[in-house]
Amino acid sequence: METQWLSDFKGPYGLNMHTIMDAARELGMEIDLLFLEKLKVFEREILNSSKEDKCDSKKRAICEAQFGKKNMEWACSKCEENK
Repeated sequence: METQWLSDFKGPYGLNMHTIMDAARELGMEIDLLFLEKLKVFEREILNSSKEDKCDSKKRAICEAQFGKKNMEWACSKCEENK
């Protein structure tokens, strides 16, 4: 499923449900309400975990000193630790 994420310039925002359901059917899985609920929980958990800030306060302070508070969003978008 790692190739079935829908994304834009900000990153992934959801799973391509049609492709996943097609694959599940091919594998003989029953597509019922429980399956869909589990899939949505999985999607939400992965998206939430990918949004976690990977930078600690010390590193953030160093970046703020280097780039300034106004440019933190840009600096974080370029940071290798946040990718």
